[in-house]
Amino acid sequence: MLLQRDQIVVLVFEIDGHRYGVDTDAVEEIVRAVLPTRLPKAPPVIMGLVNVRGEALPLVDLRLRFALPLRPLGVHEVFVIVSARGRRCALRADAARELVRVPRESVAPAPARSRYAAGTAALADGLLVICELDAFLEEAELLELDAALAEASP
Repeated sequence: MLLQRDQIVVLVFEIDGHRYGVDTDAVEEIVRAVLPTRLPKAPPVIMGLVNVRGEALPLVDLRLRFALPLRPLGVHEVFVIVSARGRRCALRADAARELVRVPRESVAPAPARSRYAAGTAALADGLLVICELDAFLEEAELLELDAALAEASP
């Protein structure tokens, strides 16, 4: 069945019992969590670098981004590999749950103070926060990350 333009397909993932989603157009793959390599001078939201098929990707700690309780990385967690703002990165999640089709008209705009959410959708089993990937790394954090990566390069 062809996907209609009036729907988006969203990957639903979970963090601390909360459900979030990202448009699958930005998702490349889901991989098992591994310990990141520390990246000195990176912004606090970057847990470090992870090797994904030979490429070192920054790991974004969504717990920090969404003001959720911090905890050590667990063995059952996953990384969602996405492309946003012309760069690839890994997003830390407790679990990837499912793909859902969301009618565009059912997506409500996020409150103005929610700069990391593109909107919300009411699904049959509860509310889903749809993430604004381009906002996960702010301009100052991108500059700080680029400087840390440049300094770490041989």
